[in-house]
Amino acid sequence: AILYSIAIFIAIDIIVQPFIEKVFGEIDISSLDGLRGNIISYIIFIVFMWVMAAFGEELFYRGFLVKRIAQMLGDTNKTWIIGAFISAIFFGFAHMYQGWSGVITTGIIGFIMGFIFMKEKNLLIPILIHGIYDMIGITLLFLDSERVFIDWINNIIS
Repeated sequence: AILYSIAIFIAIDIIVQPFIEKVFGEIDISSLDGLRGNIISYIIFIVFMWVMAAFGEELFYRGFLVKRIAQMLGDTNKTWIIGAFISAIFFGFAHMYQGWSGVITTGIIGFIMGFIFMKEKNLLIPILIHGIYDMIGITLLFLDSERVFIDWINNIIS
């Protein structure tokens, strides 16, 4: 799960996200500004994230939605991919508060998570990936450094 999380972070947040933001604008995470440098908020949010996002979102989007769609369509690898795709759309739109770039990037991540769930046949893996991935982002936000990699890539491609 740790390696998956790091790979997703590098692939999406460092490589893909700067290009998406060039077209759709910067991801808006201003609603999380209270975490910057605030250790109490950071700790509380980490706990909240593990329960609501890592466990709750994975249980619903992957454990329920992907699985049910795949089963309804015939329970083949193709229907699991369709389920992952449909679930990813809903997952992306659930993050609309981040703007269109956030919808697109979380949608891509949602599809990746659905695919990993299909391959691993174990919901614990996406739960751990989601939690670790979010901890990376929340920690960078706490350190007021969440854009350090994106800005570095933007300087390269500009």
